[in-house]
Amino acid sequence: MSIVAQNTARTDSWSNLQLDEDEVRERERKKIKLTNILFWPVIIACIYVSTFYIGAFFDAGKMIGVGYADRADRSKNRIAQAEITHKHSIIPPLAHVFTPTKMFFKAGQTIQLNYALPDETSIVARIKQCDSVPLFEVFKCKFVNIKEQRASNAGRGTLTFTVESNGFYYFEHEVSLLSGTVLEHYYEYQASWQRS
Repeated sequence: MSIVAQNTARTDSWSNLQLDEDEVRERERKKIKLTNILFWPVIIACIYVSTFYIGAFFDAGKMIGVGYADRADRSKNRIAQAEITHKHSIIPPLAHVFTPTKMFFKAGQTIQLNYALPDETSIVARIKQCDSVPLFEVFKCKFVNIKEQRASNAGRGTLTFTVESNGFYYFEHEVSLLSGTVLEHYYEYQASWQRS
């Protein structure tokens, strides 16, 4: 009988050992899952935020021989040759959603707005400097400095802004008829911001 009791004790201890091992594995799985849940959103947020800063420090286009100046010239030429108005379609509004409207600039860097406008219109271009709150300024910005340029009946042209101090800048433009009616981008005029 003592042998049976001993076997039962061994079986119980083996079962307990298996249960403990299963609990340990389950805890490890939960830790890995929690780590993944926290890790990937942080990595994705860091990549997203870095896209607004990297252009001020590194011109990736130079690696393939197309620096900022080349791209700015291409943008100017494309706008100069583009038709001013287009028929309505779904692609331009989607492309406009992904067009950047904010970036980090170092002092002395420039951004230009190339445009093609119909007659009897004016364009107002603005760059707005954010209060310096690194990384968070990508999501929320308190404007501390605003520069503005205007052009009326300009047809095709370029407005250029030179940044005086390091910082995060938002840029925007608005085109309207001289009567005050605001025009719709792409369909009624062409404009393109480009770091230069």
